[in-house]
Amino acid sequence: MLQIGQFFKAYLKGSVIPFITINDCAMVIKKAYCEDAQLLNKSAKMIENLTKKEEEYQFLLHKLAQLKRAYIQSIFKNLELM
Repeated sequence: MLQIGQFFKAYLKGSVIPFITINDCAMVIKKAYCEDAQLLNKSAKMIENLTKKEEEYQFLLHKLAQLKRAYIQSIFKNLELM
């Protein structure tokens, strides 16, 4: 959740492969948790629910793309038979 919100961006080091040190990571997590633990837990649950919905929509998009492809193929197959 903190990475999605780009809270670690200020702590990234390295020009080729960005990374964050364990101490910086722990500091950001402690700071976020100390400010409002209940809000952090509620937000984490909301992000989890949104991620599940996103996966469902990605699945639906994939199925729609398959359906579209099958429909186009059937049209051209019918044209070849004529």
